[in-house]
Amino acid sequence: MESQKDESRIQQEESDAILARHLQEEFDKLNEADAMQNVRSEDTVPRSEPLRKSSVNNVLTVPCPECTFNNEILNPVSGKCYKCIQCYTQLNVPSSCTKEEEHPQVRECPACHLKNIIPSRKADALLCGACYQQLVEPSSPISEQSTQEVRSVQIRCGECSAINLVQVTSNLNCIQFECGGCTSINEVALP
Repeated sequence: MESQKDESRIQQEESDAILARHLQEEFDKLNEADAMQNVRSEDTVPRSEPLRKSSVNNVLTVPCPECTFNNEILNPVSGKCYKCIQCYTQLNVPSSCTKEEEHPQVRECPACHLKNIIPSRKADALLCGACYQQLVEPSSPISEQSTQEVRSVQIRCGECSAINLVQVTSNLNCIQFECGGCTSINEVALP
């Protein structure tokens, strides 16, 4: 009786393995079809090579962070996820891939020396993503009274859901801050 249980268990494991192989083959075919639709491959390149944008047919060249394979994305769509054609690793495609490449302004925090990317949009205050020190003077002058009324606000990052402690003055309506967890720039309207 025990040998019958062992035999049925072995048969079940074999059928599970066959099913898993079949599902993996179908999954690979779907990924390959999706990758072939949007990505053309080239030779491999060093990891440090930056994104290149060709003026012909709106082609963006993105090196894979894992296998360093050079992927060319035809007519990239902002917000869409792309995978490497060779190893299926998710590619680091900028969200503004349809625009011409812009060099972001980087400012070093005077307190912790972290390099912060300054957004191109205007904001009431820009704070360091690590220590929340104010990086740039606000666009409008702040009165002496408002600088004394500082409050701490806990704000959840929209990307990674990390909670950031941000110190703001009471007269601010909108702030932008860099998340200490994922370094994405968040904009929040304050009550």
